[in-house]
Amino acid sequence: MAESQNGHFESKCFEPESSKPKDAEQNDLNLPTAAPAPQEEQADLLNELAVLVRTIARQCEGDEIALLSLLRQLEALHREVCDGEFQSALPENRQALYALLRDIEAGGGWPYIPRMKLQGFLKRLPVADQDAITQILESSLSSGNHHPHR
Repeated sequence: MAESQNGHFESKCFEPESSKPKDAEQNDLNLPTAAPAPQEEQADLLNELAVLVRTIARQCEGDEIALLSLLRQLEALHREVCDGEFQSALPENRQALYALLRDIEAGGGWPYIPRMKLQGFLKRLPVADQDAITQILESSLSSGNHHPHR
């Protein structure tokens, strides 16, 4: 894995987002560009997307920087769709909103991408390392070297 000019690590697992033209991104999976596809075709495309993401994850196995980059990209896509197309598609009347909420409830709830907490990382370390890192973090927080808005 090599560090690029901008300080980010690049992996052999997949190309960084900036290396692809925007038009190529939309056509990688032969996604429709005009009218929405029928539900069956959309389901097939989502299945293809899931297979692709799993394949990339397997190719990056053992490369924590590449996997973190993959997770960041998925989170960014989630936010982009939620803040863009989903927001503009929200119902404008109570009956339609109620139907959407029933569908969300019946379909397993609201989509959510949880973030791993620092404690999750610490549990993977030997106890001695956990204690050392905890002391460093507590020292950093008490001296005012923390960034609460990051």
